[in-house]
Amino acid sequence: MAPSVTPIYLIGGLGADERAFAQLDWGGRPTVFVPWVAPQPADDLRCYAQRMLAQIPSVKPTLVGLSFGGMLAVEMGQLADCEQVIVLATAKTWAELPWYIRLAGALRLAHWVPTRWLLRPNPLVYWLFGAGDPGTRQLLAGILRHTDPPLLGWALRQIPRWRNRTLPPRLRHLHGTADRILPHRYVTCQATIAGGGHLFTCTHAAQVSAVLRGWLREGGG
Repeated sequence: MAPSVTPIYLIGGLGADERAFAQLDWGGRPTVFVPWVAPQPADDLRCYAQRMLAQIPSVKPTLVGLSFGGMLAVEMGQLADCEQVIVLATAKTWAELPWYIRLAGALRLAHWVPTRWLLRPNPLVYWLFGAGDPGTRQLLAGILRHTDPPLLGWALRQIPRWRNRTLPPRLRHLHGTADRILPHRYVTCQATIAGGGHLFTCTHAAQVSAVLRGWLREGGG
């Protein structure tokens, strides 16, 4: 009997579901989307990452995290022995968060802006996410419609408070050079996608897939 192949565990962006990964080609490797759990009032990112990790049965899993999910994957990779941790369009430490996100946290803007306003598709949201074509705009609108407002509100309050300065072992980071939410100039990464925005898993799926398949073949290194 052929040995079973350990799946790749996917962690999405702020409330985003598996549709953000749907166009990627994993070279035949199975994938499992890790579903969101409801945050508890006292949860910080480390506590929440621990509860997300409880849903992963595999020993030495491979994690792939997108945007906010990348931050969680960084935390999860410090809590468990992972084969590798791959993060996309994210910040890995507090130092990689743009100044305006830190300022928004200092001003407690997430406490005052109704999260439902942020879930309404509009030209500014499309521009920020790099959703330039009708198909990507439709996909983004669908993701926003299905985002849980309490989860979004909790995450927006937690991100500016995140003080992580430690990286897990066997970590790789892929970023788009045209990301407007977490600009490339603020991060260090192993590879870039030229012209890729925050939704480059959808708009540049072939290029992103090629990089990911290469990293997965190499393993943790």
